[in-house]
Amino acid sequence: DKKLLRYLTVRVKKFDLETKWKRAIKVPGVEVYREPSYREYPSYDGSDVIKVNVSIIFDPDGNMIELNQLITPIM
Repeated sequence: DKKLLRYLTVRVKKFDLETKWKRAIKVPGVEVYREPSYREYPSYDGSDVIKVNVSIIFDPDGNMIELNQLITPIM
């Protein structure tokens, strides 16, 4: 139903996803698309994996917001 998809990804090294997630889903009008879950992505040079906790919400205006917590330090 969302005609124009606006998308924002937030990735911060010292991001406390658990605390931020609890606050974000309490905002009136926020729709949960994906609860926090563990994911692995290939590293930039392909020699390792980047470990991330990923979650996605829609804000009250229909913007998709991805809240990620990096588990693997990126140099």
